[in-house]
Amino acid sequence: MERKLSEYIIESKKINSSDFGSKIKIALLGSFTLDSLNETIRVKCSELKVGCDTFYGGYNRYNEEILNSKNKLYSFSSDVCFLILDTRNILGDLFYYPYNLSVDKRREFIQNKINELINLIKSFKEKSWCKF
Repeated sequence: MERKLSEYIIESKKINSSDFGSKIKIALLGSFTLDSLNETIRVKCSELKVGCDTFYGGYNRYNEEILNSKNKLYSFSSDVCFLILDTRNILGDLFYYPYNLSVDKRREFIQNKINELINLIKSFKEKSWCKF
């Protein structure tokens, strides 16, 4: 049975990642609040005897973090990066009112969003060594 989120938050504060021989750096980028995910990941890694340092880019700041190579994301030098996106955030009004646009306009909108994400990921891959 999984523990409560509050337990992960409390336990994560007790963890010192330098106490472990194996270490990993994980970056979390998202279009919604991921505040407690980093604590949960740190605890889960410690249970596997892996020290984990996390970077959280903040609420809906994934574009800014990826596009600006001088941001903390790149100086953090993560081993793994998770880009976690909420469809509602990406699609905006189209998520709630898809039929306000014609079929062709919806296809165009979706294709533009896909291209934006592909270009964003390409930009990140060019600037970073981490797994994505």
